[in-house]
Amino acid sequence: MSEDFERWVVAVFPHFLERLSKLQPLALLFSLSIVVATFSRQTSQTAFFYGMAAAFSFGLSLLASAFAMFIVSAEPRDPSKPEGAMFYVFVYASASAGFISLGALLLTLSREIPELGRLLTFLAGIVFAISFAELALVVVLRLTKVRTHLSKTLYSALKYLTIGGAVTLVSGPFFYLLGVPASEAGIVLFLVGLFLLLALAFLAQRLERKYGAATRKTQS
Repeated sequence: MSEDFERWVVAVFPHFLERLSKLQPLALLFSLSIVVATFSRQTSQTAFFYGMAAAFSFGLSLLASAFAMFIVSAEPRDPSKPEGAMFYVFVYASASAGFISLGALLLTLSREIPELGRLLTFLAGIVFAISFAELALVVVLRLTKVRTHLSKTLYSALKYLTIGGAVTLVSGPFFYLLGVPASEAGIVLFLVGLFLLLALAFLAQRLERKYGAATRKTQS
């Protein structure tokens, strides 16, 4: 090999690895879909089909991304005419199809395996509960602002009700894992905690507006 070619290879190699590293998420999703599809074949042919559809979609997205990354110029010759738009649209579409196929695979397995269905519902409930449990922090912060205008008993009662609502809301999904009798109790706990936190958030907002306006008038 000539020296010029060797220098070019050495100079390009780090950039080549840098671009390949950006394809790792798609490569991981492609491999994961194949593994999941393989293990689900014994359980359900439908789940296997969705798994292979996800692998096929992520594989197409991976190839299109690699082609666009190495072939399409990052700096187009004419800025008013961007290049490679169709490749990017194809990557978005194929990756979206892969995620939809994985979701269908999970739903299919949850029907075939009741325990997995309860686990998926539990995980979704936990995420939903934690996101709403942040209301407890908002309520406590608003109550702290108007603490001087409330009696000690009322402030303590509202604070403990807020904590109890958050605990009730988060504990609901855990009962769902125990089976049918306890799952109904878990749903009730979840709804009670959610309603309690929403009511307390509304009350804390009204108290903050009432006493906050009074404080501003006094200061003025």
